[in-house]
Amino acid sequence: MLKHSIFEAIKRLKASREKCRTHAHDSHTKGECQTPMECEARDHDHGVAVGKEWAMSRAEWDELEDVAALSGEMTFAVLAVVLGAHGYDPEELAEDFGCDDYPDKVPADAEVAGFVEGARRIKSAVEAA
Repeated sequence: MLKHSIFEAIKRLKASREKCRTHAHDSHTKGECQTPMECEARDHDHGVAVGKEWAMSRAEWDELEDVAALSGEMTFAVLAVVLGAHGYDPEELAEDFGCDDYPDKVPADAEVAGFVEGARRIKSAVEAA
């Protein structure tokens, strides 16, 4: 099982929040990526990290199962509806990704797909344990 200290999580999430503030998800003209594909890969990797952190620190088993079962179009709206059924607030969920300007700024689709993948990885690790 993965182990992260709270200090590592705080450091990572603060850096993530800063990236979100400086990177417009609907325009790949900001941030450190050179091409839209690089931005998508970076967003996906960020989403995986956020999904793992959520699964390890906040998720209940039924929430994890619902997120892991998602397929098809991965948008923040879909994730917000699924987790909203469990009482999650969309604004707080957006903040988990480092986006403080909800609803003006939401996580990119690649971040959401990464979140689902990260959650699935933790679910698989629990099932295999």
